Order: sequence, then C-alpha cells, then structure tokens
Amino acid sequence: MRPLLLKTIIVVLPCLVLATCFVSVVRLWPYTMDDAFISLRYAKHLAAGEGLAFNPGEPLEGYTNFLWTVLLAIPHFPGWNAELFAKLAGCGFTLATVGLVMRFVWKLNSTLGPGRRMASSAVAGVFVATLPEIGFHAVSGMETGLFIFLTTGFFFLLSFPRDRLLWAGGVAINALLLGLARPEGNLIAVVGLIALYVLQPKDHRRLLRNAVLLCYILPGAVYFAWRIWYFGLLFPLPFYLKVVHADDALPGIGEVRYFLTLLWRQMWPMVVLCIFSLMDWNRRLVPAVLSALAVFVFYAFVEHVMGHESRFLVPLVPLAAVVSGTGAGVLMRLISAARDSSGYRPGYYVGLFALIALPAAYAVDNLYRTRELHEPYVLGYAEGLKRAHRPLGCCLRQYVEQTGEKPLLALGDAGTVPYYSDLPTIDCWGLNDKTIALSGVRDAGYVMARRPDIVVLASKDRDTYDKSRWRNAIFAKCREEGMEVSAVLTFRENEYYLWVLTRPNSNLGGFIKRWSSDPLR
Repeated sequence: MRPLLLKTIIVVLPCLVLATCFVSVVRLWPYTMDDAFISLRYAKHLAAGEGLAFNPGEPLEGYTNFLWTVLLAIPHFPGWNAELFAKLAGCGFTLATVGLVMRFVWKLNSTLGPGRRMASSAVAGVFVATLPEIGFHAVSGMETGLFIFLTTGFFFLLSFPRDRLLWAGGVAINALLLGLARPEGNLIAVVGLIALYVLQPKDHRRLLRNAVLLCYILPGAVYFAWRIWYFGLLFPLPFYLKVVHADDALPGIGEVRYFLTLLWRQMWPMVVLCIFSLMDWNRRLVPAVLSALAVFVFYAFVEHVMGHESRFLVPLVPLAAVVSGTGAGVLMRLISAARDSSGYRPGYYVGLFALIALPAAYAVDNLYRTRELHEPYVLGYAEGLKRAHRPLGCCLRQYVEQTGEKPLLALGDAGTVPYYSDLPTIDCWGLNDKTIALSGVRDAGYVMARRPDIVVLASKDRDTYDKSRWRNAIFAKCREEGMEVSAVLTFRENEYYLWVLTRPNSNLGGFIKRWSSDPLR
C-alpha cells in the first residue's frame, strides 16, 4: 500500500468514526431520562452530608448504580449543573468506548498490514458510533455509558492476558468497578475471570488469583458488608421488584428476544461480518463471549424495569462490533487471496464491495432510524419533561422557598419532580420505597395512610383520569378523601398528562392553581 494512502487511512478513518458518533449525540442531546434524576437526587443528598438516601434521614438503596451515583455527587459540591455533568460524562465514556473498540480490533488483527488493520478497526467503530441506542444512552444521564465503557474495557483486558502485576491488577480493579457500576457487572466479572483462569497457563494463574483476591474479592466483600450494615438489606430495592416479585418465571425473555431481533433486523451487516469471523475464530475472545452469554441468560430472569432502548443489553454491542471487526479482517484476507490467485476477478470485486457496502449500509440505516424513529420520540420526551415534570418541580421548590413549608409529595415518576422540588417523597412505583419494594404491592391504602399533601399521577386522558390499575386506585382514594385537581399538565398530547391533586382549600393547592393558570410560567 502506498505510504500516502496508508497515512490517509490511518488519520481519516478514526476522524470519520468519531464524527459520526458526535453527530448522533448532538441529534439526541435534548433527551434526559426521568430516572436519571433519581440518581441525581441521591447524589445531591450525599454531597449535602445527608448520606445515600432518597429522603434525608432514611438510608435507602433505590439505585443499582453506586459508582455512577457517587460520581454524580461531584458537581453538587461546587453547585454546577449536575444534569449537564451527567450528560457530558456519558458522552465522554461513549467516545472512549468507540476508541477502545477500535484499539481492540487493531490488536486482534495484528497479522494484517497497518492500512487493513485501521480499516477493520474503523468498521467496528462505525458499528458502535452510529447505533441510535448508543447515542440515546450517551445523553440519557444514566450510568449506561459508564457501564458500556467498563464492560468493553474488561473484555479488552481479558483478551490480552499478560504475566505482569500491572495487567492482573488492572483486570481485578476493572472487575470491581463493573460490580460497583451495576450488579450484573459482578456476573460479567466472575464468569470472565473464571474462564480466563482456566485458559491461563498454570504458571500464570497465581498472579491472577492473588490480584483478584486483593483488588476484587476483598474490597467487594467490604462494600457488600457495608451495604448490609447501612441499608439493612441484602440487595437493592429494585432487585426485589425486578426479580423477587416479578409476575412471570422468565419476565425478561421478551426483552432478550427483542434485542436478538434488533441484532438481526437492524444490525445485520454487523452480524454478517461476525459470521465471517468464525472462519478464523480468535480464541482470545472466549472469556469475553462467555461473559456476554451469561448476561443474556441472566436477563431472561429479570424484569427490565427502566430498560428503555435495550438499556441492559446494549453494553454487549461493542463486543459484537469487535467480533465483526475481526470478521472484516478475515474478509480482507479472502479478498487479497482472491486477487493474488486469479487477479482482479469477480470474487475480488464482490468481496471488496461487501467490505465497503456492509458498514455503509449499517451507518446509513442507523442514521435514518435516528432521524425517523428515535428523534421524534426523544425530542418529544425531552419536550414533555420541559413543560410538565421540570416546571412542576420548580414550582414546588418556589412554594417551599416562599412559605417555608415542606409538603409531602406522592407520585410514580419519582425522578425529575422530586429532584427539582427537593420535597420528601413517596415513590408510588416502589423503587425508592422499602414497604412497596419488599411487598411487591402498590397499595393505595398504604400511600394515602401517609397523608401526602400533593399527589401527582400520570393519565392517558386530559379530561377523564385513565391509567394503570394501581394508579387508578390511588386516584380513587384521593377523590374519596376530598383531594381536588389543582392542575393537569401536558407531557404528550392525547397520550400522557400529569394530574396534580392537592388537599381541599390548601395554600399549596391555591399556589399551584395560580401557577398553572399563568401564561408566562
């Protein structure tokens, strides 16, 4: 390959990949998931010295992303915009993941020349950077971007073992961070480490065993013991709702099936190149692939609460992209062999066309899906939070500042409104309420027995309250106790409204009515 062409490929292709990632992120930027504000609320209380609590004075583990929650405490100390911090951090981790995927493929395809190595790396990078779900989670404010990066980093370290202390310590620390980022990170870590240990030469195992004991098992045991002492429970509250009180034996099988369908229907060019990789399978990837399969099986048994856009399975996409990158390398070797054996014959051109067309078709299709399918939903969701949840939270905060009162709030969407209002809150869904999470019952009697001053419920209709059974029961109980509708806020026309109910003739009810009728609000 000519030096000038080689330099052009090595410089231009990574820039193109990062540019596509940037475009995807910019187009989805307005979106922030309501549930991200749950972690932000915990982080705010942690920074204020009130501990890890949804409501101050009540230690509670309603999150499953300890590492992310602690990270989000950082902007609260100096008073920075915590939502912006979360989105920028998510985008940073996503860009780092794209770069890591490209580096991963570069090392796996070490037998290729520099130009072909960079081309195969760019193919894998495009598969990650242009996937709408990746951009979606990068800007969501959730821990998904961090978890994807840690998962990919762990797979990278598993695939290139060394008999060195620095490598062994890095693998063990990465495993620890995975477990702190999300509980299933421990499953990825344990399966991957066991597979790696079995495949390691016997004289290398001692170093790995000692590093895992000192940097993963012992710190992890200390953290687990602290959790039990601090929260008084073995597992986070979402675990009880997602697993213990799930309605079906395999509550997550539908989401797993959907993700596999997504892989085939929307990511078929990547799947095709993955098939090519089987022609010259790289055994280095065995521990990573076994970890990924374990996650698939695990999530068939777990209800995917807050699992928007395949949130729990998307972290496996970079590994699939890496495998496809090795498949691109195999295809390049086949193309070269066809050219060397018979000159520039039809087989050569077919292979070359496939190598260019597959990632190009994937990128174009995903950019189209982003514009036609994801952008309307994302921008509509962002606009809904902007005109319903966020203003209501700010309104309640203003009421507290003017009156000095702190009314008790009850609602199902326990993210944005509680974060901005900073009111004591009953999470009617149960992710942040020990009684509901442990019983699995969303009981209207329990909620109303706590005498909330304001109840916020989602409805499908503006004029007649209509939603799920447990929300209807709470609404009926509110009306039975004489609570009145002080405002109906539009999240999405003809689909999603927030009904705000307050105690009759209360100062809070009057304040909300005046606020909601103000055209300048």
